[in-house]
Amino acid sequence: MKHFDSQLLAEIIGFPSIESVPSRDLIDSDFTRIFPLAVKNKVPLLFLEKSLKIRPESKFLIDTYQSYLGRVNSSKSLINNIVEVLDRAELDYAIFKTIKPFSSFGADVDVILFSRKSFYDAWSHLVKNGCELAGYGAFSATLYSAPHVMNVDLHFQIGVSRLIYLDVRLLQDHVVRINYDKSSAPILDNQASFVADVTHSIYKEQLLTLSDFYVVANGILSMNSHQLESTLDLVKKAHATFSAKAVLLLTDRLTRLTFNRTIPAIVEAAELINVNRIEAKVINFLMTRLELDFKLPFSYPLLAVAAAFLLKLPKDPTMRGTLAGQSVELVTNLPYLWENIGLHMKGEVS
Repeated sequence: MKHFDSQLLAEIIGFPSIESVPSRDLIDSDFTRIFPLAVKNKVPLLFLEKSLKIRPESKFLIDTYQSYLGRVNSSKSLINNIVEVLDRAELDYAIFKTIKPFSSFGADVDVILFSRKSFYDAWSHLVKNGCELAGYGAFSATLYSAPHVMNVDLHFQIGVSRLIYLDVRLLQDHVVRINYDKSSAPILDNQASFVADVTHSIYKEQLLTLSDFYVVANGILSMNSHQLESTLDLVKKAHATFSAKAVLLLTDRLTRLTFNRTIPAIVEAAELINVNRIEAKVINFLMTRLELDFKLPFSYPLLAVAAAFLLKLPKDPTMRGTLAGQSVELVTNLPYLWENIGLHMKGEVS
């Protein structure tokens, strides 16, 4: 059923420029069964909106949608508060991964600060305005807003454990302001959002979700030729050619498997990205795995994730510069590492 449910989830939500209807008539139990899969793929709100158009009388869908609207309003309120506090402090920042080009809400709010000083200043100002420290890592801190029942994740670098996989300095010139609810929120433009999403998918989450699929597809389809050129330039500067080409080709393969067609703009963008022979083999391996066991979210095989890190390290001086700290982390947490590798191989880590 995993294959069928994954395909049905994508069919219900549909795709930009593609008219799609579910392959059969659906009853309430279908939506109840598939909803947890939408949550795992980080598209619950999009799924509920599309499902209500198919079955507007469903009590389950109506009640669940109403409960999510409360969480959406809480998320909007928190983002408005963050923007007000950080703008008043005149900090250089951007909200990322949180505001997407489709109906969504984040379980937390992610904020990039473009210097270590801005990071500590943001931390201080948000705590003074009611947030509490919930935890911290090598390049980030998590604050908790009790009134919103949500976390705020502050980052001055984008990394996993102690390895930086995307240098925030490359994103600083890609911040744009948008009208968001009651505020003018700074977010990453299409180009930077694309690079942030594809690298986050492989290096941090090690999953391809339907959320990634829609972020990437919507982003590429909305770009003009100049924006696409700028995106590919940023991909090179970020040493993200492998992750960009892999996610684009997986997005295209997912479109073929689900909608039985291709999207030329995505294929053309992938063809413009050059990778070496080893990277191409890893990408082909990923696409074969997706076809053989099509289920969403798609968990990148551990071997492919390890290859992604090893292939990026020689090219990326920023990642290389944090390798020593990561080596200490590996030695210190070796039992925990092996435990998680085992869980990942069993498919128990999402």
